[in-house]
Amino acid sequence: MKWFSRTALLLFFLFQDAHVEAAATREVLESRGKKGSKKLKPRKVSLSFTVEQEPPLALEIVDFGKPGQPPANVLAFDSVVKVEELGLTGELSGLITTVDLAEEDEVFLDRIVNIVFDFDEVGQIVVGGKTRYPNRPADEDDVEIVIDVPQTRAIVGGTLDFIGASGQVTTTRNSDGSYTHLVELI
Repeated sequence: MKWFSRTALLLFFLFQDAHVEAAATREVLESRGKKGSKKLKPRKVSLSFTVEQEPPLALEIVDFGKPGQPPANVLAFDSVVKVEELGLTGELSGLITTVDLAEEDEVFLDRIVNIVFDFDEVGQIVVGGKTRYPNRPADEDDVEIVIDVPQTRAIVGGTLDFIGASGQVTTTRNSDGSYTHLVELI
């Protein structure tokens, strides 16, 4: 009988917590509906610099799904980078995974990007996020982002001099195949 009493008491408190939490959530949502959502205030950038990337040394598509560019295909790349204003050189390595279920008439595909700027002996900046890529036929050579259309992704961490890094990177593909990355650390 004691087991039943303890279990019933536990369930009662769990139910009460869930009920209170649901009521609080409902109250917040209702108040937002009346007042509108508040915009977040962006944090100030403490350091920004421009990374120049040479055209990728290699682009390798690993086709995990059906032939072409359906979900789960991965584009791997490596490239040389430099930051003239800080005297840094290094390498940019990345994996770009297609996550969109493409329709034939769809113009863009969503891809999840995981890239690492590795600056010699200074540290790494780790970047991740979702990006829109053109939906091109599988036999087309151009698998990169559209020229002169910036893509912004989150800085999710770093090492050594960049330990605890956060902020964003805005990437633009240039007409000569190189890339320009504006790094903004907060």
